[in-house]
Amino acid sequence: WGRHGVVRLGPLSDDESATLLGNLAEVEDDVRGRIVATAEGNALFAEQLLAHVVEAGEHALDKVPETVEALLASRLDRLPEAERAVLERAAVVGRVFWRGAVDALSERDTREQLDELAARGLVRPTRSQLSGEDAVAFHHVLIRDVAYSGITKERRSKLHERIAAWLDEAGHADDAIVGYHLEQAYRLRADIESPEQAAPVAEAAGERLARAGIQAWKQADTPAAVNLLTRSAALLPTSDRRAEVLCELGGALLAAGDGATSTNVLREALDVAVAAGSRRTELRARVEISHSALYGVANQRGTVDEVLSAASAAIPVLEELGDDRALGRAWLAIAEAANLRLNNESRREASAIALRYYRRAGFSPSGCLTGQAAALYYGSTPVPDALRLCDELIDDASGDRQAAAMVHLFSAALRAMQGDFERAWALMRAATATFEERGARWNLAGPALGFTGMIARLAGDVVTAERAWRESRDTLEAMGMTSFSGSRNAQLADLLCDLGRLDEAERLADLAKQPTEQDDLAQQVWWRGAAARLLARRGDADAAELLGREAVELLEATDALDAQAKARLDLVDVYLCSGRTPDECRELVDEALRLYELKGNLVGADRARSLLSEPAGRT
Repeated sequence: WGRHGVVRLGPLSDDESATLLGNLAEVEDDVRGRIVATAEGNALFAEQLLAHVVEAGEHALDKVPETVEALLASRLDRLPEAERAVLERAAVVGRVFWRGAVDALSERDTREQLDELAARGLVRPTRSQLSGEDAVAFHHVLIRDVAYSGITKERRSKLHERIAAWLDEAGHADDAIVGYHLEQAYRLRADIESPEQAAPVAEAAGERLARAGIQAWKQADTPAAVNLLTRSAALLPTSDRRAEVLCELGGALLAAGDGATSTNVLREALDVAVAAGSRRTELRARVEISHSALYGVANQRGTVDEVLSAASAAIPVLEELGDDRALGRAWLAIAEAANLRLNNESRREASAIALRYYRRAGFSPSGCLTGQAAALYYGSTPVPDALRLCDELIDDASGDRQAAAMVHLFSAALRAMQGDFERAWALMRAATATFEERGARWNLAGPALGFTGMIARLAGDVVTAERAWRESRDTLEAMGMTSFSGSRNAQLADLLCDLGRLDEAERLADLAKQPTEQDDLAQQVWWRGAAARLLARRGDADAAELLGREAVELLEATDALDAQAKARLDLVDVYLCSGRTPDECRELVDEALRLYELKGNLVGADRARSLLSEPAGRT
């Protein structure tokens, strides 16, 4: 709607209010006029005031309740006892309720009372989400709220517990719904009982919400997972189960873009696991914490060695215990450690091992397939082979749209290397739409915007590249992902060198250098390349050459062919800006061309071929 203006929903006019009332019931004109004047354009107030007058008589207008809630309470107070009791039980079930549930709570058939309540305009039949159950809905949520608030806390608590039991007994045991009713029962009991008395209900509620939250997380439904797991963790006692829930919640929060809270939750998971004496969840929590710190989440910088140490200590114990979920997380952490050192083949192998455990545990394979696709893109696999293998990974996703969307990002970038930008952008749009639908903030801010910038730069669209990388960096910084934001600053600095915006490029290169750790080899290379090109344009040829050569040397032991080629062309750029002739740079260009051709990066190869034909001595 934002593109087409704003629809403002103001009060009804007097004529519209009169028309509404005329469609609902026949009353004298003067009575209708008094209702219109009293309601002041509030449709719900007018409707309920009319019903009040029909039920209580015209004298009801002599002292009109000041709020809709008070008016509804007055109407409900006038109901026959049997109808009010049914309405209250229905209110405990929810805005939409099932007749079978109300029958069970009332311990009798309630069809007659529900028909009377429907005739009064308080409830209405609706579509049922439960097979074999008739569904009824309150005409308005305020009617439900007023009826619910009229029940004592003790009575409400007992009714919520009975609804949970009915859902289980009737075969409608959706964990999220059962967990909600047990959660409400506990909170009500906690107000009127001792913590010890209410504790069993709290634990039961926490367990059902945990099951629902983990199921949502398995399906990559990040917002639902965060909601349900947060509520579960608040209810469960100190135990192995609570530590496990906190580990899952930490990962879901990170995917939702809340790095700071994720870090705190994972630390709490470790504390709970230690207090509970659970070696299994303690090892899992240590892996999660080291993995999270690897990328500077919430400014907590970790190292590859810390990840490898935590994973190595955990894997033998977890294998003995048969904890597939924790083993999958440990191997994925190892894959990410390999990624920071640009060991792409090792990353691919560890991601494949993680995938086997993820599948056994029933979790979304998105992270594992992402690791394999990333290794294909950044590593030595030629582009045609990498595209074919990415298609196989999408088949492996088995209908998991988020996993497929992540692989599509890498397929898009590979297509861009071939110069097929139309197909690349189509894949990017499809992947981004999936992330937006799933509420996957990290996927949008990190990979999606990052690849948008890379594809745009390959296509020569520097405006889109700059915009995408700036948005990515700003969002990542807000999420507490300092390592990734540093990488974006390095990419922006490199781009701004091309645009001649040297002062801004220098500032960004300095920012990119500051949070860099030795383990983050890609960022080490990126900021050096940008800084080298910048220094050459400033006239400091010696410092520029030193940094450029360092970038080339850092990549020698890796299988990152594309990065190796780019580092060599950066050094060529430094030499040309420093006054060397094209012939003096030919050997470096030939090396870059060979690497691009090995990778199958046609756009990069064309750039290498054209470089020596450009004017020398650029400033």
